[in-house]
Amino acid sequence: MTEAAGLAAVCLAVTLGATAQRITGIGIALVSAPALVLMFGPLTAVPLCNLMALLLNIGILLTSLGRIEWRRAATMAAGSAVVILALSPLVQRADQAILQATIGVAVLSAIALTFWLRTRSRPSDDSMLARVFAGASAGGLGAAAGLSGPPLAIYAVRTGWAGPTFVPTLQGVAAVINVLAVAAAPRISIPPLTWAVLIGALGAGAAAGALLAPRADARWIQTAALALAAVGAIVTIVVALT
Repeated sequence: MTEAAGLAAVCLAVTLGATAQRITGIGIALVSAPALVLMFGPLTAVPLCNLMALLLNIGILLTSLGRIEWRRAATMAAGSAVVILALSPLVQRADQAILQATIGVAVLSAIALTFWLRTRSRPSDDSMLARVFAGASAGGLGAAAGLSGPPLAIYAVRTGWAGPTFVPTLQGVAAVINVLAVAAAPRISIPPLTWAVLIGALGAGAAAGALLAPRADARWIQTAALALAAVGAIVTIVVALT
């Protein structure tokens, strides 16, 4: 695959992931992480994924600050901060092939959990411990693989958290996680033109999501995004092990 073709595949993943996140609350990391790992390697892909997710978090938050549940967000963000600060140095010293395969496995596991959660119909009680654990899990996956969204989504399904506060509060927690993860990671070094193309793909996906959100089938959008993520994760694992 040529560099241009690889970048085009990355842009497709970023655009679809941003669309899914704007509609469902998660998606950018799950869909784009495998493509970013294949294109740039895990040590660049993880902070890059966190940075793009952060930009998307901010964009969504700017239109929905009044719907954030601040106490819930603060509890989960506190849980994530401790784990990120402890785990980031270990991630930076990890073997790249092992880290790449781990990211692929983490994506596939998160996808499987997402589909399993669709069958759940009995939410459990919310608690301070559940919030801290969800934040800590999100922080750990965010630092190691750029995947902070799935643990937060799992918490939401298990506690029956939905409605107009869900997506804005989720973005607030994810924004804190992504800021900490990017700050603790090495400097991202990619060409300026690549930056511009990726930001353009991110903006296009966010705009498409905003237009589609009022009338799109969120489940169909999420399924398409997860299918693309699964293909990318499998390729990521194969490349890491060969």
